[in-house]
Amino acid sequence: MPRTLFDEELARLHADLAEMGRRVDALMQDAIRCLKSMDRPLARRIVPRDAEINTMEKTIEHSCMNLLALQQPLARDLRVITATLKILTDMERVADQCADICEILSTVAGMAGQTASPRLLRMFGKARSMFAGALDAYLRLVAAKPDTRLVLEMKSLSDLRREDLAAEKIVKALRKYDLLDRTDIIAFSINACLAFRKLLPDGRIFYLNGDLSPRSIKGLGLTGIDYSMRVLRKHPEWVEQAKKLGLEVNVWTVDEEEDMRYFIDLGVDYITTDYPERLQALLK
Repeated sequence: MPRTLFDEELARLHADLAEMGRRVDALMQDAIRCLKSMDRPLARRIVPRDAEINTMEKTIEHSCMNLLALQQPLARDLRVITATLKILTDMERVADQCADICEILSTVAGMAGQTASPRLLRMFGKARSMFAGALDAYLRLVAAKPDTRLVLEMKSLSDLRREDLAAEKIVKALRKYDLLDRTDIIAFSINACLAFRKLLPDGRIFYLNGDLSPRSIKGLGLTGIDYSMRVLRKHPEWVEQAKKLGLEVNVWTVDEEEDMRYFIDLGVDYITTDYPERLQALLK
């Protein structure tokens, strides 16, 4: 794989891991709130969020395995990928523990009206501060690679207010490390996209869900469409429409050569694939 493509895959890995870390951090904060208030309805709403973290872990782990198996990285890059696998496992365990605490609060009789010990809350608060500090250090590592662009996907949340708050925290973290100019933000939630647009009028923001036409995306002030192969196979005219409107087009996830050739000929700007070396060979 050419170095530039390998760096792009690593950048995507960094962005996915940072997003997972943000979600685990939010889970910890909500678990602390539950302990403070013994809020059983809130605890019941928190427990299912662990499944989202588990799904993210499997996706990122798959990306790491692909890089190890297909690219056989050496030295520094190998250390980065193996460290990512370790961080991934530890973050997933943190999410499991938070979910376990909330499950106990929501199911065990006699917990209502009780209060958690101040010592326990202090310990949990310190653990959360340590986690936030570790995530901060990871973003500093990414910031130290000036030639790397990030593609950051914000996952959809059940509560729109939580999406707005998440967008604010993401922008704050990116701004802290001067990463805004080299980050593309993508999301399935149109609410999240609009939250980012409000925070970053000049930011690069792409919509993923595939249910809005290029004209609608243009009207919302977004950078472009980032739609699945299935959607753009159904609406190939959207690529030309997007171009005429000055929008950018990415298609995902394109792994077969026949499909790659189809979308190259269609004129998309970017192609997301699990086999970048296969795509690069077609582009020569």
